[in-house]
Amino acid sequence: MIEFSEIEKDAFAEIFNIGIGHAAASLSQMIGQEVKLAIPVVELLERDKAAVILTGDKQGNITGVREKFEGSFQGETLLLFPEESSLELVRLLLSEDLPLDMLTEMEQEALTEVGNIILTGCLSSLADLLKEEISNDLPIFVQGDADNLLKCHEKEEKETTVMFLKTMFDVQGKNIQGYVTFLMELDAMDLFREKVSRLFAMEMES
Repeated sequence: MIEFSEIEKDAFAEIFNIGIGHAAASLSQMIGQEVKLAIPVVELLERDKAAVILTGDKQGNITGVREKFEGSFQGETLLLFPEESSLELVRLLLSEDLPLDMLTEMEQEALTEVGNIILTGCLSSLADLLKEEISNDLPIFVQGDADNLLKCHEKEEKETTVMFLKTMFDVQGKNIQGYVTFLMELDAMDLFREKVSRLFAMEMES
């Protein structure tokens, strides 16, 4: 199991907060009200531990958006919420008094668009800073149990590492917690870590 040092965690959070900042500006423009986003915590976890954080002691579905990405390292990235948090976020974004018991097709589309903006923002900031080409597929809405959603489905036979980014949404003064996750095989995660570490070492030397 790869482990991140505290310096590496801070470096990764700095990179992703750049992308999150661009995403917050886009979301604010889209809904006509200020949306504040931040990634205060970055962790590297095994899948079962990440699943426990998502669900806690509760049983039930989590909801989110999934995108595959490819480049010099590849994997999948997801924006995930405990189900009630996703419903609350969509209700705020659509400015409608939606019941917190189900996501209709319209709300799924709204959440998918939010996820696309945030995940694309994170991937774009990575590509820009690392000077790498990273392409991503169209986003898809996902819902189910945490352990299943945190599988890198096309490569289940290999060990997958979860980079777990706690995300805080501030909309209309309400704080809603979500999680941006990156699913990568160990060799891909190690390459990602190496590239980011090299980037920040160059910055410190300059």
